Amino acid sequence: MREPQYAELDEQTLIDSSADTTATAEQTQLAERLFGEIRKLPIAQRSVWLLKQESGLGLKEIADLTNSTVEGVKSRLRYANEKLRTGMQKYVRS
Repeated sequence: MREPQYAELDEQTLIDSSADTTATAEQTQLAERLFGEIRKLPIAQRSVWLLKQESGLGLKEIADLTNSTVEGVKSRLRYANEKLRTGMQKYVRS
C-alpha cells in the first residue's frame, strides 16, 4: 500500500490567487484570515481541500493521490468546507 500524499499549503499562492492589482486591503486581510483557517484544518481535510480548490483535480484523482476512496474524499471536503465556513463567519459581513 502506498503512502498518502498531501498537498502543501503555499500562503503566497493563496493570497495571489485571491487578489489582483486592484485588491483592497480588506480583501487581502480576508485572504490572510482564510489562510489561517485553512491551516487549522486537519492535514487530511486540508490536503483534499487544496487539491480540489487550488489544483482543480477531480474526486477520483484526489482519491488516487491520497490513497483514499471517493467517498472518503467527499467526506473530508464536506467537513473542511463546514469548518472553513464556520471559521470565516466572524470575518464576513452578512
